[in-house]
Amino acid sequence: MLEKILTIIIPKVGAQSALGTISLPEGTKTSASDSDIDSVINTILELVFFVGVLLVLGNMIFGAYMWITSGGKSDKIAAGRNRMIWSVVGLVLLAASFAIAMWVQDMLIGDGGTRVLVP
Repeated sequence: MLEKILTIIIPKVGAQSALGTISLPEGTKTSASDSDIDSVINTILELVFFVGVLLVLGNMIFGAYMWITSGGKSDKIAAGRNRMIWSVVGLVLLAASFAIAMWVQDMLIGDGGTRVLVP
């Protein structure tokens, strides 16, 4: 399916034009294979997930710092606690979106099966 889409979008190599034959150097890949695209998408998703986890971790640590340095003031304790709670919610949403993205990628590019990917 992906090759059909790519052949429509990308013109064929070796086509005749008004200026002559268009060709690539010998040994150059003329089309991306499914495994190449799959690995690029996997790498991008894992990188985004990793950065997201770092941001959530930083937000969690900052919330804990706010709570510890609140000095017993209830509004500052609540602000730190809320930041930590929303960090956990963000982590759950991040994990769910990563799982959905991997499932969609598997349906579009993969063999249609399911797999568990642990970054």
